[in-house]
Amino acid sequence: MKKIKILTVDIGGGHKAPAQAIKKQFDISGTDDIQVKVVDIGEAIHTKFLYALYKYFWIKVALRYPPLLKTFYGTADNAVLVRSIDYLFGLILIPKFRRYLINADPDIVVSTYFTFTHYLEILKREKKIHAVMISLNPEPFESHAIWISKKLHYSFVFSQQAKSQMILKGVSEKKIKVFHYPIQSKFEKKQSSVQIVRSKLGMSRDMLTVLFNFGAESVGPTKHFVKALLEAGCNVQFVLICGRNKELKKWMEALKNKSSRNAEFVITGFVDNMEDYIYASDLIVGKAGPNSVFEALVVGRPVVITSYMENERSTMRWVTQNKIGWLIRSVTNFVTFIKRLEKSELVLEKYRENIKKLNIKSGSDDIRIFLKDLLSKMPDREPRGKNRRSRS
Repeated sequence: MKKIKILTVDIGGGHKAPAQAIKKQFDISGTDDIQVKVVDIGEAIHTKFLYALYKYFWIKVALRYPPLLKTFYGTADNAVLVRSIDYLFGLILIPKFRRYLINADPDIVVSTYFTFTHYLEILKREKKIHAVMISLNPEPFESHAIWISKKLHYSFVFSQQAKSQMILKGVSEKKIKVFHYPIQSKFEKKQSSVQIVRSKLGMSRDMLTVLFNFGAESVGPTKHFVKALLEAGCNVQFVLICGRNKELKKWMEALKNKSSRNAEFVITGFVDNMEDYIYASDLIVGKAGPNSVFEALVVGRPVVITSYMENERSTMRWVTQNKIGWLIRSVTNFVTFIKRLEKSELVLEKYRENIKKLNIKSGSDDIRIFLKDLLSKMPDREPRGKNRRSRS
């Protein structure tokens, strides 16, 4: 049996979601002779300190204080600096990482997180891991230095723009593969009418419906925007996906109990049918995280971006330049915008048409086909304990 390991970390959703989308496509295809596993590599090699550090930086610092991420992001666009920091941590982690991969013995390794992409480069030079090594750049429209890997066999990117930047930074063009952004195929499925899906989810059938989704941690201006719309008397149905943010969910439920009758609320934590909630909504509000943005666009729903991290700036620009969504950071401007939609949804219809013209689709099946083709060209696996030929 051939093996594919997709290495990720559960820090936000931007690294894990593409990995899960690719694996799901293999599951759907029903390939019995290929084992595909998404591995939270931080947990697999027991890197509690580094894992806690990364998670603390992302959740407690970067999401709450975006200017700090901007400073880090600009400084980190330097391959020598980033690798020096990673290799410092690697004095402890690389031996664990090496042992894990030797024991796992995969045919293909796909890395969705820069630290472990850099460690794969080291292992490739050592020629101790005999697998095709691939880096996946989760930022669709740019190639920051932290994602650059000149030595691995392939780099996956999700736009010609990202490919061009990668070439300028020294990656061989023949190693770069361009796909559509990978989203789980369930977001592309045909649905019943919006009214039927709303009824299934316990929603009002005919109200202007706005979904607030700020990722797994649900850190964003949701409270301010919802409160302002209520105070302005907007006749809106709020769909609030609160993720891991239990405090936000509790706050929203209290607000729901105090609200007037001209608004409706659907409040939930994590859901495994996000595609239904998106389909049932007229508008998706959140930050410019690529996974959340593309999930909405694949379903055909325009997005309002209220905030973006520095690494999400290029996604925000692509959305606004193509007129498939809006950047609205002010609460006052957002209320004005919703009041405009209450009078006429023609602008929503126009933006939906713009989305259709872009022919946005998931790249997960094309990635599956590429990986399966790579495996088909590999020799059959030798029994464990024998030396397997290195794929240089």
